[in-house]
Amino acid sequence: MTNLTDILASAGMNELTLSSEDQVRSRNIIKTCDAIFNQACQNNPEKSPFDMALGTLTKAQMELMVNIETQADTLKSMGDIIQNTLGGEHSDKFSAELPKDLLCCTRLWLMAQGYLQMDFSLANDHATQTSEALAKVENSDIEKTRTELMKAFYIGKSHNSVVTKHSVFSRVSAWLSKTFS
Repeated sequence: MTNLTDILASAGMNELTLSSEDQVRSRNIIKTCDAIFNQACQNNPEKSPFDMALGTLTKAQMELMVNIETQADTLKSMGDIIQNTLGGEHSDKFSAELPKDLLCCTRLWLMAQGYLQMDFSLANDHATQTSEALAKVENSDIEKTRTELMKAFYIGKSHNSVVTKHSVFSRVSAWLSKTFS
């Protein structure tokens, strides 16, 4: 059986531009998801491990998104208090972990979507949704965050030329079958 780290590495994880902190955070997210991924693979041996990875990351991302939405006001207030008390010079030393986890998990999730050649507009919608949720908590730039997340989608997409070739081949083959049948 393939592990989640190997699946994500073959989908382009090692090409993501991550700080050392985000690399550790991503490894922790993967470690947390490993048991669910392994169970999903055991329960669905007929399905691709990449599909199971996508499902596992979808679950993790949705849970983090719900937590952010539920705790948005509290996280925003906490950030404001730290900013007002410590000022800009020191406030960046204190930050909530949940928004960082959501950003890292969403990056991995969108990379998996790209690898599986999923629809761009759906991935873009998810990136926008996540960016908007993070902006409510961290006052981050929505467009900058969305663009960063979509880079992961394109990295994943670029790592699966087999699906693209197979997909084109399947279309041409189907067209030829219909035309000459």
